[in-house]
Amino acid sequence: MKRIYLVLLIAITACSTQQPKTELMGWKTHAANTKIIRDDFGVPHIYGTGGNSFVAVVEFGHRLKAKSMLAGGQSGDPSSPHFADQAQHYADKQFKEVAFYREDVEKRADETYRPGER
Repeated sequence: MKRIYLVLLIAITACSTQQPKTELMGWKTHAANTKIIRDDFGVPHIYGTGGNSFVAVVEFGHRLKAKSMLAGGQSGDPSSPHFADQAQHYADKQFKEVAFYREDVEKRADETYRPGER
């Protein structure tokens, strides 16, 4: 079986207090904060110069497998416990398994709820 791997690096620019007036302006801002450099073999290396970063390695097969890391945390709220909970993993270049399938997500859930329960 041939396996295909995909490596993603997404640089997400920091939100400004003034939202872009059009979607095009927002994409231009993202592009301005992203730099792509090709190495001697033609492989692109993508660098974000502003905002948060997300890196993922994905293996496509009978069942999707993936590992990822965030530069800071899942939340953008500084008062959240998840604001910087991934920072040390990022500094240590330590990937975590991605919970892609429902059963994997449910195993990891700290709590669950249905809309209207709170």
